[in-house]
Amino acid sequence: MAFDLNREKMLIYTALIWATRTANLRDAFYNDDPGDLVYAFGAEGTVPPQPINDTPERNALFQMLQSLTNDLGDRATTPIRTWQDFCKLALEADRVLRS
Repeated sequence: MAFDLNREKMLIYTALIWATRTANLRDAFYNDDPGDLVYAFGAEGTVPPQPINDTPERNALFQMLQSLTNDLGDRATTPIRTWQDFCKLALEADRVLRS
């Protein structure tokens, strides 16, 4: 079977989105808390008051999802193009944790 890089990227992307949504990647968020205020502010497109606990430059999960979204283009089912997109996904994970 030939290696299909695009198929592998889609598999990794889908797994990361699923694991994030179901709160199985809590350690990817500041203080293991996808409900941290930095994500609530980020989901609104604003910056929280100092200190900023997490940023696009610091968060490896955001960077991976953004890179995979760029590579996959329209095939990315939940595109994470911006920090705001990522913060909305974080809040989804927080709702799962609290339910």
